[in-house]
Amino acid sequence: MSRNFKSKRYPYPSYDVDLTGFVKIRTLEFFVMNQGWHTPERFQREVALGKWEDLYPLSRAVEMRFLRYTRSDLLERRKTGRRYEYTITRKGEQRWIYLLKKRGLLDPERAKTLQEKNLVSTRREVVLALLEKHKMNLEEKLSHL
Repeated sequence: MSRNFKSKRYPYPSYDVDLTGFVKIRTLEFFVMNQGWHTPERFQREVALGKWEDLYPLSRAVEMRFLRYTRSDLLERRKTGRRYEYTITRKGEQRWIYLLKKRGLLDPERAKTLQEKNLVSTRREVVLALLEKHKMNLEEKLSHL
């Protein structure tokens, strides 16, 4: 298949598609770092996706991404008025941790700048807190058996 081929199902050329998982990592990271319910508009205002921002410029694209993640059980949604709000699920937290490990984004030796080192440090702290929370939930469930 040619790299310039645009399928009817996915209208972007294949070289513009994010195969690194960067967009999913940043999306899930937003929900992990900002616990609670959020609208796609808030996500779009607060998160910069770098070079992929041009691919996902519209709120509708963000809404569709959130809907896909909801169907994958990475996000949970509720309707408030005419809008949907989303929050991360336990599976979404686990997927975020997996993607960080897979991409080496938890390794402090790969960070080059001070800003990257601070980000890795923050991510490591959050991951440890999430793992501890999941461990406590599992122990609580086992104690009720």
